[in-house]
Amino acid sequence: MKKNEKDLLIWLLILAIVFIVLIKFVLADITEILDKGSEFGEIIYNLSLAYISSYIFYQIVVAIPQKRNEKNIHESTSFISYGIIHSGSRIVKPKKSQEAYLDITDSANEISESEFENICKSIGLYDTFDFKWTKSEISQITYLEHFKKTRKKIIENKSELFAFMPHLETEHIKLINEIVQSPFISMGHHYLENEKILDKKEKLDFMFPMLFDFYTKIRRLNKYMNGIKL
Repeated sequence: MKKNEKDLLIWLLILAIVFIVLIKFVLADITEILDKGSEFGEIIYNLSLAYISSYIFYQIVVAIPQKRNEKNIHESTSFISYGIIHSGSRIVKPKKSQEAYLDITDSANEISESEFENICKSIGLYDTFDFKWTKSEISQITYLEHFKKTRKKIIENKSELFAFMPHLETEHIKLINEIVQSPFISMGHHYLENEKILDKKEKLDFMFPMLFDFYTKIRRLNKYMNGIKL
């Protein structure tokens, strides 16, 4: 229910209470000015009682459970949205030190377009993004594999999130669609799935425009989720 609709219900409740107080406690001992004024007052009184009863019933049966559900839904949608942000924040990992990497969605770490381009020029498509650890071995995860996994994960997250579409704000839906429709997500497979055309020494600068576009859209979602006005 929209805020203005909720406000209307509350104002009607207040009005009903005022009518009951007026009719039963203020005007009860006053001589009738209008013909059949008492009967008219009784109708208003009964309607007011009926509305108050209906409002209480609505709160118990509909509104309170709905608020509880909305809280659970909000937690679920936030978890999925922050999952998208987390994936996007790790699209490249510019080194901050030998031990740590820079989270590029952190507002304190926002980088410019030229800085992002330099990062892409320094990283190869087949460079190591991370390592996969199992009981028996440690295997390399290249940027190529990482990009494929990120695209797949975000598309899956979008499907999960849009299952809650009736509960999402318009701006939230718009930001998610912008990410999913970004060139990296919507067209990246043309580059990433055809490994025969990729040079083993290929740097990421050839993908820089779509990666930076993706990065900026992830930042917009991050700001939205943290309540920063766009």
